[in-house]
Amino acid sequence: TVQENSKRNSAGLRFFEIGRRYLPVDGPKSLPDERRTVGIALCGPAEITWNSELSRPADFYDLKGIIETLLAGLKITRYRFTPTQHPTFHPGRCALLELPRYANDGEETLSPVGVLGEVHPVVQQRYDLPHRAYLCEIDLEALYAAIPAGQIYQPISCHQELTRDLAIVVDQQVAA
Repeated sequence: TVQENSKRNSAGLRFFEIGRRYLPVDGPKSLPDERRTVGIALCGPAEITWNSELSRPADFYDLKGIIETLLAGLKITRYRFTPTQHPTFHPGRCALLELPRYANDGEETLSPVGVLGEVHPVVQQRYDLPHRAYLCEIDLEALYAAIPAGQIYQPISCHQELTRDLAIVVDQQVAA
């Protein structure tokens, strides 16, 4: 998706997708472990400004900020990002998202529920991406389990957010 859309324009690309991921399970006749996940991708400029000279490329911290905004919206306050290595991601530019998990005895431990980072340069080259790309995948079931009980949410507004508003004053003789 990032590859195809990066061919069409130079604007910053932001994507997310919720779907199922199938993980192998030991045993020849075992069915795969089916997990619901959310994937997030960023590529290109961090924002589009009136003065394109001021725009900067998206980076790891933009992706981390999106995840922190998601966690704040879900009222999850206990989490941490831990450096890690992953073959898909650039060495030294990858982290695990860890959330609390509770054992039967009530003991809390932080365990990994997602991975995020900058795409490895080999992957970037393979997919002919013009900018550095940043990806994240989070296990939704583990994310939902970390939401504190008793949360009340409001529905999403049916009106689109306004990002620019222009007011133009013209002479009364101008018809349109």
